[in-house]
Amino acid sequence: MFAIRVKTLFFSSTFALLTRFQQEEREAEKQREKQFQQVNKLKYDKLEMTREMIVDIENSLMEGSLGPLIRDNLETKMMTLNTFQHNVPGIIKFRRKVRAEWNDELCAFVPIPEIIQEEIYVFHYLEIETIVQFIENDSLHTHIRNLQKIFHNKKLVILIKGFDGYCRKKKTQHNRTFTNAVRIGIDPGIENDVHLKKKPTMNKGPDQEKIEEEFIWLQLIAKVMIVHTKDTEETAEIIGTLSSEIAAIPYKNRNGELNFWVENQIRAGIDHSDTWCRMLQEIQHVTEPVAKGILNKHSTIKSLYDAYNGCHTQEEAENLLTDVEVERSFIKLLKIKLGLILTCILNNIDYTDSE
Repeated sequence: MFAIRVKTLFFSSTFALLTRFQQEEREAEKQREKQFQQVNKLKYDKLEMTREMIVDIENSLMEGSLGPLIRDNLETKMMTLNTFQHNVPGIIKFRRKVRAEWNDELCAFVPIPEIIQEEIYVFHYLEIETIVQFIENDSLHTHIRNLQKIFHNKKLVILIKGFDGYCRKKKTQHNRTFTNAVRIGIDPGIENDVHLKKKPTMNKGPDQEKIEEEFIWLQLIAKVMIVHTKDTEETAEIIGTLSSEIAAIPYKNRNGELNFWVENQIRAGIDHSDTWCRMLQEIQHVTEPVAKGILNKHSTIKSLYDAYNGCHTQEEAENLLTDVEVERSFIKLLKIKLGLILTCILNNIDYTDSE
């Protein structure tokens, strides 16, 4: 009788423990399912994406007028803002609070213990006056190469403020100088006019063409991304927008490239000719009529490449497209710029015989 009672108590205790264990397992499974659903909601909730980001901004950038604007923009996106010291001013880096990783078998994100992971992109903010100074001192290439050594495993994005304004001032000064020269030629007596004696402020510094040559070098040779902004407000807005794009990369863009960058926005052509036409239109200032005009004369990439190889001088190469007909007109203003860009591209292509 006693033995039967002991056995009954044993089985009752065992059953109770088993029931409690099963209940705990069910609760743990529910919690895992809840976490699984939560991390996979990140793909669709933009605020949850940006909440993961830690933006590290170099001290001097936050101390200027740009700092408060950046802070306001990033904090509205729930990003964590952090400042740090660096030998190079104007640096912005990114880190991410990673709480989930992608599982190819499940085709979903799986929860993991939180880790801090560095992002591949580094921003470098430069005003056009600094760019001009680098070009005048012939130190822009050295500066960029040094940055690439410091951030050797990163993708560099240069934010340049004020280029369009600089070009407008240069053009205005050029027009004013030309007008004054004409007035003096007509009436030499006004040479001492107070307006003509006013010292030009934009005579110094490289012209637009020289600066654009350097931008071509940055993009084609140094493989640096360039983003232009017109003023401080737009710069802060662009930083916020690109930070959001970086935040969305693991969820929206599995190839790890920024959506704003033109590499992911090139339109596919329906055949070889259409693809070649669209490729030409990716060059700045080359519209569809211009591209079609070039296509009529050089129907393939190899045709244009061979034509450039056949040029004996730099001037001949730059003028190669001068007589290309474009809707009853001729390429005059574009000839040097177009020739320069294509020359720069073609000189750095190891071309094979395939078309």
